[in-house]
Amino acid sequence: MTVLAVVVLIVAIGVGGLLWSSLPRHDGERLVDGLSGPVTIRRDAQAIPYIEAGSEADGYFALGWVHAQDRLWQLELRRRIGAGRLAELIGAGGLGVDRFMRLMRFYDHAEASLDKLTPRARGLVDAYTAGINAYLAQPDGPLPPEFWLLWHRPEPWAATDSVVWARLMAFDLAGNWRRELLRARLAAAVTPERYDELFPGHAPTEPVTLARLTKNLEDFDLAALSAALPPAPPPGHGSNGWVVSGEHTATGAPLLANDPHLKLTMPGTWYLAGLKTPELEVVGATLPGLPAFVLGRTDRTAWGMTNTSSDVQDLVVESLVAEGGPATRTPDGTAPLVIENDLIRCRGCADETLRVRWSVNGPLISDLVPSARPSGGDQRAMALRWTALSDDDHAIEAGLGLPLAQDWPAFVSTLERFRNPQQNVFYADTDGQIGLIVPGAVPIRRSGDGTLPTEGWQAASEWVGFVPFDELPRAVDPPAGWVANANNAVVDETYPYLLSRRWDDPYRMARIVEQLPDRQHDVASFRTLQNDERSGLAVDLLPLMLTAETQRGDARAWLGRLRGWDRMVDAASTEATVFATWYRTFGEALYADELGPLYDAYRGQRAGFTKRALTDRGHWCDDVGTEAVVETCPALLGRSLEAALDQLRSAIGPDDAGWQWGVQHPATLQHDLFGRLGPLAAFGDRNWPIGGDDTTLRAASPSRSPTPPLFPSDHGVSYRQIVDLGTPANSRFVAATGQVGHPLSRHYDDLSAVWRAGEDVRMAAPSTPTNVQILQPNPTSR
Repeated sequence: MTVLAVVVLIVAIGVGGLLWSSLPRHDGERLVDGLSGPVTIRRDAQAIPYIEAGSEADGYFALGWVHAQDRLWQLELRRRIGAGRLAELIGAGGLGVDRFMRLMRFYDHAEASLDKLTPRARGLVDAYTAGINAYLAQPDGPLPPEFWLLWHRPEPWAATDSVVWARLMAFDLAGNWRRELLRARLAAAVTPERYDELFPGHAPTEPVTLARLTKNLEDFDLAALSAALPPAPPPGHGSNGWVVSGEHTATGAPLLANDPHLKLTMPGTWYLAGLKTPELEVVGATLPGLPAFVLGRTDRTAWGMTNTSSDVQDLVVESLVAEGGPATRTPDGTAPLVIENDLIRCRGCADETLRVRWSVNGPLISDLVPSARPSGGDQRAMALRWTALSDDDHAIEAGLGLPLAQDWPAFVSTLERFRNPQQNVFYADTDGQIGLIVPGAVPIRRSGDGTLPTEGWQAASEWVGFVPFDELPRAVDPPAGWVANANNAVVDETYPYLLSRRWDDPYRMARIVEQLPDRQHDVASFRTLQNDERSGLAVDLLPLMLTAETQRGDARAWLGRLRGWDRMVDAASTEATVFATWYRTFGEALYADELGPLYDAYRGQRAGFTKRALTDRGHWCDDVGTEAVVETCPALLGRSLEAALDQLRSAIGPDDAGWQWGVQHPATLQHDLFGRLGPLAAFGDRNWPIGGDDTTLRAASPSRSPTPPLFPSDHGVSYRQIVDLGTPANSRFVAATGQVGHPLSRHYDDLSAVWRAGEDVRMAAPSTPTNVQILQPNPTSR
């Protein structure tokens, strides 16, 4: 063996030893600072910890400990994102995120809101913080590989690092400002009549309104501004939830189901845990970095959530004036801008000083790009007005209170201080009561509906208050015996306040309504419904698309196959891949010619537009580039199907065995660091064939790729729970990945096999735990 080979072998052994020694150790006794009494952590076969402590504070301390033990890299990454300090860690690749987060001032707002928490909530946040720091002070061994790869050691955790988490979730779930910017771009590019067909009921039909809007926006490079903003989540980025009363269940007690749809990553968003103290006993889903059980059950109650998609953001065009200092015009005169210079440190590149400007309406997001230019004596800018940009947000306090609420009135009272993000919160208890409440801060506008940018100098654009908590939507013990939501509209036109003009397509809700009522349910029937892969999009649109006219033999054969297709987009289906490709090519042919460069931005919008084009708006099928010919929808559908088949053969090959939906539609879970480091991607990333689309109950939103796999999915069902209040210990849970964030751990992705199979696990403190760890107070620290 050569000297070089020996050196390589020694290095490999050393690196391997370092990797293995950095795995968390879940057994043994540890003396730690910050505890008032002993804590026992029992783990089951999936490494789910069940914490038993003598006080709430010690229990949440231990939750911080296990979060740090199993997800330390995730904690570090999330807090740096929230604080706008990512570039300090990863270099220039983090500057865009840092600029945006510093402009939003999320961390400053979180820090200010700490002082407004109740003594109990603040005490538990501090205890959780102490638990993380106790682990940082004496980790199990070397830090996880992400840290020594970056040659980085984390700072002590701060209470603000936890509180900012709720702001990040609000940001992740709020997307109407991106849609508002898209509407503005389209309003300037198409006629009011065409705009109304793209967004029914929202056209600025009065010529003077459209002219004024166009004038206000002409100084902006809206395309550059759109590119500078974080991308919008894909369709299907939501959740399903439903609860039925005991009269509809086999046990005679309520059943509650919930599955949030979020970005799929390695490690996953959720961390499963159980906690027992003299004050509470709870199991469910937590978020590493946040001391709360966001979803779950106690021995008496259960809760789940879906996103309301309420319109809580407005883009505001500001008129800036320089006289007397930088200021904006307001309905009452002028108001000075708040201007600060913020230093962004960057690893391996030059530090950057960011000028942060806020008007009375919010941060000037147009400062992210040089998009405004002088206009006469004034200058235009664009601000973001958002309910989450305040110090008055107590989501973490509400989360800490949910496990203590023993009945519906207490549950409702707990959510009164919950402001962002607005959620549809489901409830059930062992007394048989079920309900739904929609807490959150929703603005009341003096005029308008928030679908287009407004003028900061006009009183008509102001917010005049918020929907009173007692008047927010709610239902308790509905006569039907069940209540459900799949991000569809939670109110109708009779509701006196505006929540939103844009809800998800009702496909998932329609399937729930079809399957839920008029039958007796149990855990098995709920599981079947959660894993349903019938495509609402195909059910709705395929009959219209089958009117296609084509003379090509292969296209005609596929029309026959699609006619007999059951609309199930399971992993083995080839029809699902042909339909998805055809739907894509038809969309390109349908409106790419009219929208031009805006096509890519609009194509993720709801399918209702395509349906209207195929029913009573057939002029969209005409290609505007062929004036001598008027194309019909059947002819365009035929050409699109032929193009889809050609694309599949070119990209994949003629053998349609490779066209299976699971092959072309894998779940792609990328590790936040290794997934961006080329050869190391295989170490941290995971890819699995799955079924579903963005309109199935088992949601798996397909994206678009020019090369196979053609429809990879990185958004979908991140967690499932089914709570049986007849026998709470029989409740079922599963997350998309595993508990431990270390890629070499067998618990890195062991839950994923259960998740992919549509199965789940019971969550209850194990009588024969796989691992036991005991945390003891350090007597020398007292």
